[in-house]
Formats: sequence, structure tokens, C-alpha cells
Amino acid sequence: MEIATFFVLLLAAGNDSTRATYSATMLALMEDEEQRRLLVEDPSRIPAAVEEGLRCFPAFGMMGRAATRDVELGGAQIREGDRVLLWYIASNRDPALYPDRPDAFDLTREGLDRHQAFGAGGRHFCLGASLARMELRIWIEETLARWPDMRLDGDPTRIRSLFLNQYTHIPVALR
Repeated sequence: MEIATFFVLLLAAGNDSTRATYSATMLALMEDEEQRRLLVEDPSRIPAAVEEGLRCFPAFGMMGRAATRDVELGGAQIREGDRVLLWYIASNRDPALYPDRPDAFDLTREGLDRHQAFGAGGRHFCLGASLARMELRIWIEETLARWPDMRLDGDPTRIRSLFLNQYTHIPVALR
């Protein structure tokens, strides 16, 4: 029962977050013809699209944690037990890590794997990271193979939330 419950958790936990990153990544590709053309002409770049999608469009905007020890960070003192917010959207656009257009979706960017998605390899690293990467790769690959000229057909609608970085509606036209 414990193993079965684990797999149910693994599937359910990644469903919403993977869909959110996929949707926003496809929106970025519809909004930037050059980036989409790079993928359609060279599908070997799809893993780069997955990583750039995870960097630009993490499903969660932030996560709260409690400091486990006293530490100084950027000149600020954080005491053991203090609550801190990890702002993934901001850290994934850190100009020190991404000096060239940190807000842009760019498949040719260097260091695409330095993002904070999935907990950045820390203590709370996402157990489903490999599954999510595989799902994103397959979804992007299959979508572009079937509808390389998919286009935006209306205004996307976002969830109003500081925690969730997701869309509720992205209208598309398929050709």
C-alpha cells in the first residue's frame, strides 16, 4: 500500500506543476517565432527548451522555508527559525547568473541547468524532477511535431496568486 500511495503522490504532485510549465513554455514559443523555428527545425534542442521553460516559468512563484541555523545572506542576518521566502521567479532571472536578457526565453542561453526549479538540488529537491523533464520533453516534442504553426488566438488568463505561477486559459488556433 505504501508503494502504491507513493506512485499516486508522484503522479498527482507533478500533474499541475508540469502542466503549468508546459503551457507557459508553449505560450513563449507562440510569442517568439524565432525560438519556435529553432525547435521545429532542430528537435534536438527540445531538452534546452525544457530547461529554459523551467527557468522562465516555474510552476510556483515562491516557497516558504524556516532557517535551520543563523546565517548572513547579502548583508542581512537570518536567525534560526526565521521564515524566509524563496522567490524562484526572481532567482531564475538573477543578472549575475543570466547577464544577457534574464527575462527572455532563449534556447541558445548558456547554463540553462542553473535554475531553481525542483528545489535546485537542495534538501527539498523534487522527487519527480526526472519524470517532469521527460513529460515536458515529450509534450513539447509531440505538440510541435503535430502543430508546428500553432498560434495564439486570444488573450491568455493568469491565476491571480503570489504562490502559483500559472495560466488558467491560453486560447490557441491549430493549423
